[in-house]
Amino acid sequence: MPKIRVMNRLLAALLSMLMASIAYAETLNIQTDAGPLAIERGDIPLMYEDKYMQGSEGMVSPDYLRFLQERLFPNGIPQNPVEPSAQPFLFRYCVALYETKQYGQALQCLDAVGASVSMYGDPVGKPARLFPIQIIPLGIEVNSPGGEYPLSVREPMQRSEILLELGDQAGAIKQAMIAWEQRGKIPDSSLPAPYKNTPQSILARTTCRDDREGSFTSYAGNAVCGRGGETNLTALTHAAIVFSLGGDKEKSALAISEIKSQLTTFEASIDKKFRTQRRMALVKAYMAQGDYRAALEMADDESTLGSDLFLFVFGAFSLAHGSGSGISLIATPFMDQYSISSKFQVAHARVEVGRLAEAKSYLDEILAREEIAALPGIYWAALYDRGRIAESEQSPEEAISLYQRAVAEIEKQRSTISTENAKIGFFGDKQSVYQALIRLLFQSGRIEDAFLMVERSKSRALVDMLASKQDFHIVGPDAEKVRQLLGSSQANEVSLTRDASADRDLLVHASHSLEGKQEVTPAQVAAILGDLRNLKTESRAALSSQAPELASLVSVPTVSLDDIDRALPPDHAIVSYYYDSQNLYAFVFEAKQIQAVKLERADLESEIQSFRQAIEQFSDDYPAIGKKLYDRLVAPLLPLIRNSKLIIAGHGKLHYLPFAALFDGSEFLIDRYQLTYLPSASTLKYIAARRVTDKSGTVLALGNPDLGDRKYDLPFAEKEAQLVATIFSKSEVLLKEQASKKNLIDYGAGFRYLHFATHGKFDADDPLGSALMLAGNSATDPRDRLTVGELYSMSLDAELVTLSACETGLGKIANGDDVVGLVRGFLYAGANQVVSTLWPIDDEATSSLMAGFYTYLKAGKPSADAMRQAQLDLKRKYPKPIFWAAFQMTARH
Repeated sequence: MPKIRVMNRLLAALLSMLMASIAYAETLNIQTDAGPLAIERGDIPLMYEDKYMQGSEGMVSPDYLRFLQERLFPNGIPQNPVEPSAQPFLFRYCVALYETKQYGQALQCLDAVGASVSMYGDPVGKPARLFPIQIIPLGIEVNSPGGEYPLSVREPMQRSEILLELGDQAGAIKQAMIAWEQRGKIPDSSLPAPYKNTPQSILARTTCRDDREGSFTSYAGNAVCGRGGETNLTALTHAAIVFSLGGDKEKSALAISEIKSQLTTFEASIDKKFRTQRRMALVKAYMAQGDYRAALEMADDESTLGSDLFLFVFGAFSLAHGSGSGISLIATPFMDQYSISSKFQVAHARVEVGRLAEAKSYLDEILAREEIAALPGIYWAALYDRGRIAESEQSPEEAISLYQRAVAEIEKQRSTISTENAKIGFFGDKQSVYQALIRLLFQSGRIEDAFLMVERSKSRALVDMLASKQDFHIVGPDAEKVRQLLGSSQANEVSLTRDASADRDLLVHASHSLEGKQEVTPAQVAAILGDLRNLKTESRAALSSQAPELASLVSVPTVSLDDIDRALPPDHAIVSYYYDSQNLYAFVFEAKQIQAVKLERADLESEIQSFRQAIEQFSDDYPAIGKKLYDRLVAPLLPLIRNSKLIIAGHGKLHYLPFAALFDGSEFLIDRYQLTYLPSASTLKYIAARRVTDKSGTVLALGNPDLGDRKYDLPFAEKEAQLVATIFSKSEVLLKEQASKKNLIDYGAGFRYLHFATHGKFDADDPLGSALMLAGNSATDPRDRLTVGELYSMSLDAELVTLSACETGLGKIANGDDVVGLVRGFLYAGANQVVSTLWPIDDEATSSLMAGFYTYLKAGKPSADAMRQAQLDLKRKYPKPIFWAAFQMTARH
């Protein structure tokens, strides 16, 4: 036997005996809400239950939760900053809330941590005394709670991890950046061993006492028996993932490099668990990067050196001292290496690198397991990958069937919460499933099915964008019933999410659901999850019946051609566009008939951008570029269109194309057609049925709000608001400091028309934060902005909302998205029609157009006719499209 193996035996035996005989005898003095608390370290319960440990994660111990809730924080999450002695425990409380999927409370708890660190600073770590001496000379450095990693770094990084699971990638990236920058301010010399990656940290983890079993077990954690010693790995892995998602390859590479360096340490050479944790962390990071070859190379690395022996010897000593953990440690080397999630990791990577035959066998095995239904984020992705393989095998019908099953699985979920996906570094694009299915349906000549799938794709994008929102406005006589149905649907969603974090967790949670049983089979797990899914389906069906528009925001609605046809006036045609990376389709629906054309896809986005730049920069190139776009997007559809009133449902960057300015060589599109817009064709089903109640007022105009800085003044906007109000009786004007959000909330619902002549703020990273800027403390105070997110909680019930402001029509372009911006928010808040703008417009031209529009409206013209006529009038006065083509009307017909 090689000498190193013998040395490993001896070292493992020595360390095992030493660890099995250590006891804590140090008292911690903690300031709690109820007063000072003195407690010995050894009396602090384990944070994670030993019997559920596998890898580096486990179930949060009920004893530990009780310890936090009853002894440290009996009044719940502290409302005031806590002293340094309690800060690490407060952070662990946040982690426990997160581990049990209480995301909202976990984020509130992290707010308290942040406030505490801001007031008192980071708690200072110190070596814990291990009876009877400190064992620092042996390289085992153990810190006091929280000291091994600064809370000023841990708090935003933990927040980032939560946001990533909630599907808020932009927020996760932002918080990770805060943590990264905070870490850069801390000298390496002030960090303890677990962060510094030094060879001395042979066992730089805390020894926690398990009083129930009377033994000692080494855990990745600190003196509160958590994962503090592994926080470095968790934080680095998360940083590598989120920076990859954010496109910051440099920071992602730095994080990966630090993880890789840990594989060269002595501990990695003797500890399989240590090595496997880092190897799988790298698999996650490479998966997030899209470097599937590197992920496969790391996943297939079976090198463990002397680690199996170390685990066996240490496990034997632990078992001899009464620890049940010894059994799991002895069994670890012989366990199946891949769970369902990690099997999918390998299978997906193999699909991406073209090793389809190997991937097929793995995917078939995964899909055959009953408990896969409890892992929705993995389930739909496995079906999708299996469909891709069927396509490669020239089996389109099988692929369609698999894609349809994947879509059905996606649509069973409202939220983007995906614990199991975040844990394996897989953030698959749900829209890719819709795109593949639409492509095959179109190729198969199933045009109606393809069109309806386009609508479902756009609806899914909106559901995902609004997934974190809970407080929707609900109106009507059955509002309380609808609110209960929404709450029931959301509660079932959380239940499913909590039961779907990993296969071992499924069995544990399921065993708790089956009273009196300690072990359950995969079939029983599937049955439990099936019951929950049935409850969720029933809740959604009831919600859809009572409040169909609200239901469309939390789940993908079922919309038929008959639904759209009933809402479509007989003299209108819908033109709906949809594209992916390689294909562009246009669907024309009129007179109960759906037809489709495949259009030229190449360079679409750059051509749209060039057209807008030519218009906004007064370039003479705009007619030529407009002609190219006309020939691409409109000319092929002319044989299919018989009506002169078009409803355009764009997609992606087509939402930002001024269709009115497309040029056929002699006239613009607006010269021939009346143009209105919808986020998607299915939106018509909801807004077509609305009727505005009688209002005591006609126009409420808000103009030139006082934003606390003269550079934001809009003199023409003030005149515009005054002019609009003079056209109608029973009108009111709110200017300067009176043009506030409070006044809008107090008085807006009493007017038929709402007119905003103010600045708009578009936030591409946080579309629900896009806003109208209204009067208040300052232009930078978010409390004074009317955000998209707030609109979904408001009821304005207006016939018309006019957004005469900079860029108010802009919204987030997500993959497969219909515009999620102020327009869609006002539609949900009750507006039947919304006028918005695509770019900042000359104040004088805007005032002229608005005066004409409202004058035609007062004369009895329908709003779409009034807008077109006002644009044509302005076009005669100002021929260049920059003055008149930016205005768009999203309207009920």
